[in-house]
Amino acid sequence: TFKDKVYLINGDRISGTIKELDGGKLRIKTTTMDTIYVNWLEVTFIESSTFLRIANTDGTFVYGRVQKSDLTQNMRILNDEEIVDIPTAGIAAPI
Repeated sequence: TFKDKVYLINGDRISGTIKELDGGKLRIKTTTMDTIYVNWLEVTFIESSTFLRIANTDGTFVYGRVQKSDLTQNMRILNDEEIVDIPTAGIAAPI
């Protein structure tokens, strides 16, 4: 079963495995629709237990699990020690 959930502005929810965010498109592997790409600007929030590497546009990285949070301002990441809020505008790619 897929543990990642991506919630969209229009109210839809996609369940699958988040693979990457590249070029403003979030790639998600699903069972019913195979692999799909979602425009990052259409995503309102994410629930994921997958350990991700989040690249910031300044070249730094944050490692952890995405926590359920409103993505209009920040993506909330839980790493081994603390919760870190990353400005959504500064995210380059979760890998």
